[in-house]
Amino acid sequence: MPRLANIGPRGVRTRALQGTVALVAAGALFVIQTLRGTPPAWTLACAPLLWLAGIGIFQARART
Repeated sequence: MPRLANIGPRGVRTRALQGTVALVAAGALFVIQTLRGTPPAWTLACAPLLWLAGIGIFQARART
């Protein structure tokens, strides 16, 4: 049974771009915090960005 997409190509590109931007932002934040020597607890600030990145990328791949 073929899967049906509920978003078009434009929506897929938008979600993929948003996920990629969030992933790059999380990576940059992690590197900056590591280089500055911030406490490990502050590294948890990357978690929401990683969550948004995962949601955007996985939704784009699933076309949902």
